[in-house]
Amino acid sequence: MRGNDDVPHPNLQYHFGPVAADFENGRMKMSQAFSIHIDQLRPRFRGEVLLRSANPSDKPALHFNYLSTPHDEREIIEGVRKCREVIAQRAFDEFRGEEILPGADVRTDSEILAAVCGMSETDYHPCGTCRMSGDEDAVVDGEMRVRGAEGLRFVDASVMPNIIRANLNGPTQMIAARAADFVLGRPQLPPFRAKFSFT
Repeated sequence: MRGNDDVPHPNLQYHFGPVAADFENGRMKMSQAFSIHIDQLRPRFRGEVLLRSANPSDKPALHFNYLSTPHDEREIIEGVRKCREVIAQRAFDEFRGEEILPGADVRTDSEILAAVCGMSETDYHPCGTCRMSGDEDAVVDGEMRVRGAEGLRFVDASVMPNIIRANLNGPTQMIAARAADFVLGRPQLPPFRAKFSFT
């Protein structure tokens, strides 16, 4: 969905859940409600992965830096407003109750942003931490070989040079298939047009 009329492409994705779920003391708690999660498809914030120490057993330090740009702040506010607009449609009349989060009293841009900042989290699709490219600053080359290391490749969504406007599963499978070709020395398969039908 487009958050405004000026973007040339859909920039938001919504996930509708027929229940509301929360975690309390490590356990999932269900509520009689529906939930909608808002994803930014091309956020501009950039996170980082850092080493905590020289000990390889230490977990890395992950800093996502959510909503750290004015563009992302504006886009998520538009996302909440657009979501409310959809839920206000007549088709939801028999299902819609009181808005639980962020709450009907959260109206201004600053109130929406403050509420969203308190509940934002990853949607399990981080990517791009080991960018693939032909330039020397990239972590891996065009065959996913780690620069400066012998016999090591990264073969996952971390090699994507840019965030895609969709879920990462399909493209990651294609990356893995292509990497297998590189490892085995096989040529790339010729393109083909897959047949499909929506009927």
